[in-house]
Amino acid sequence: PVPDDPPVMFRWRKQVFRIEHADGPERIAPEWWHDGLGLGLGDNEQDEAADDTGSDGTDITQAATNASIQDKIRDYYRVEDRRGRRFWVYREGVYRPGAQPHWYVHGVFG
Repeated sequence: PVPDDPPVMFRWRKQVFRIEHADGPERIAPEWWHDGLGLGLGDNEQDEAADDTGSDGTDITQAATNASIQDKIRDYYRVEDRRGRRFWVYREGVYRPGAQPHWYVHGVFG
């Protein structure tokens, strides 16, 4: 399995569920036209913030915005285990150096 694949198994409520079938992902991400930091900066303030650079010349605001957006990305999957039980699971965040995404059970299909 690669990082973009659904889980092959997961542990939930002290039980292990082995996945047989999965549909997805369906990606939910913040709107690209928002600043990603949730600061609600106006145009003038954004222009000033964009001038912030680190000692190595990197744009601190842009790096923080990219990391913040990546942490808010959710990939949803509909999965079914070997006994036919169906779950709605999602991965929050993306795989990148220094940060691992987290998996959650969002719901159970009846």
